[in-house]
Amino acid sequence: MNVESPEGLGVTADLQKVRPGMIFVDLSYRRNKRRIYEAYDKGASLIFTPHDITDPDLPVINVGNHRDTLYKMFDRLFGNRGKMPKLIGVFGESDKSVLIELIQSIFYRADDEILTDVIPISVNTNAGNISCFDMNFDCAILADRSTSEGNNSRPVPDMAFELSKKKNIIINNDEYSGIKAAEDLAGVRSITYGLNKKAVVTASSIDVNEITCFNYCVQKSFYTRKGERIEPFEIPIRLNAMGSHNVYNALAAITCGLYYDKDIGSLKNSIERYKASSRHFQKIYDGEYVIIDNYCSSIYDYTAVFDSIQILSYENLILIISVSQSANPALHGEKARLITEWARILKCKEVILTSCMDGDSHIGELPLKSMRIYKRIFKENDVTFRYYHLLHHAIDKSLLLLEKHDLLVMLGGDEMNAAQRILCNRLGLINNK
Repeated sequence: MNVESPEGLGVTADLQKVRPGMIFVDLSYRRNKRRIYEAYDKGASLIFTPHDITDPDLPVINVGNHRDTLYKMFDRLFGNRGKMPKLIGVFGESDKSVLIELIQSIFYRADDEILTDVIPISVNTNAGNISCFDMNFDCAILADRSTSEGNNSRPVPDMAFELSKKKNIIINNDEYSGIKAAEDLAGVRSITYGLNKKAVVTASSIDVNEITCFNYCVQKSFYTRKGERIEPFEIPIRLNAMGSHNVYNALAAITCGLYYDKDIGSLKNSIERYKASSRHFQKIYDGEYVIIDNYCSSIYDYTAVFDSIQILSYENLILIISVSQSANPALHGEKARLITEWARILKCKEVILTSCMDGDSHIGELPLKSMRIYKRIFKENDVTFRYYHLLHHAIDKSLLLLEKHDLLVMLGGDEMNAAQRILCNRLGLINNK
């Protein structure tokens, strides 16, 4: 579970994602208290945990359950309001931070003043060990994009049904099967969105470039939280974010705003004022060649980026991809197959893999077993690749390979946060020469 406060303060239950100043929520309920000290060493400013911690130096708040955690956390972040905020559960396995930020732009002003008691919370549907059933979500958004070419390839998570009984579910129609099951479930109303013509909300006249332009179209009427009927209409949207996957994010965010009775004119203004944060299909260099950086935490994130690369104009593509996210050989095999599938489609000249060992002292080199998986799958599919332990070696090699009108795309998680700094130093040297 990740939460982003209006002040930009990060909240995470993933120990690996703790950064200085963030709030860490310990949901493990393990007897081992080592996680608490690791979070503190990583710079956590506040730690919620069910453990009794007696160390006065640790910024710990003891909680009994998830609901208690939320109450105390929201009181600390937003002040005591005397009631629990309405929680929007944003479900999926991909990075949902852009969607969370778009929803925030609707419900918070630029000066960080909270306009409503609506707070979006990102929930990873793949994290089966996280018990969220006592959070009492007011609304659920099922947001993932599919990794396969066919639509409706994945079932709606049972957890979303359970969390949203007698409430509304906003569902990506191009992603999830089981939508009819959601409609038939007593007390659950669904609003579908996507590019599928059967969706309640869809997009038309899509033009994806530096600015993503499309028409937001309500094709079938639906009801808001207060019972107001939204009739079919169409309105143009200009989103300051690259990548075709952001059309889905905007569709979900605007639909969520309409459900909570926001005026469409206000929604349009909020969405169009939004600027994507760092490492979200971010163009960091545009000269003889183009360099894009994107944060990827799951296989779904890689798929979304590859899909967005298709609409860009370039001569040849070079990919720098982090392989330090998992020690599971099966995940590396899935990743390798995904890369080879897209390498042919995207005219990829070379794939550069890196363990980013210079970005995090806890990261080791890619295990030999995993390396053999990449070698075998890439060789079978005639994909040219190299591997470097260090991120800056991977970047140095990519710059040597780049030619006029080429495209370099860097993909990885937190371990690649230093990539832009390294590139700035290298590009400065090149420009000076």
